[in-house]
Amino acid sequence: MSRKIWIPCLCAALLIAGILAGILITVSGSVIIKPVGGDGKIYSAPRVSGGSEKTVEEIPKINVNTATRSELTQLPGIGEKLAGMIIEYREKNGAFLSAQDVMKVSGIGQATYDKIKDLITTE
Repeated sequence: MSRKIWIPCLCAALLIAGILAGILITVSGSVIIKPVGGDGKIYSAPRVSGGSEKTVEEIPKINVNTATRSELTQLPGIGEKLAGMIIEYREKNGAFLSAQDVMKVSGIGQATYDKIKDLITTE
């Protein structure tokens, strides 16, 4: 097998294995790595192009009590409309006491919460 075919096939296989294991999520052009076990922190590996080496860096969680619309839309499954509804909810009802409280916002159910729960905080 030629090198031009072998490397993309290997990368695709590794990506699929990671997705099936539930440890990779794509956010804003980066790959999010949530290690199983370990310290519970979430890390980002920027996409690599041209063979340059990039380091893995920790991603700060987004505080749903203080985040701007722009920050909220960086979360998977949260577009402009839901970001506005999160802001409107917290202005009307006060701060979210726990990350799970974000499900009190109309339009954010268990599936959306499951996508963002490790990326948000209320502290």
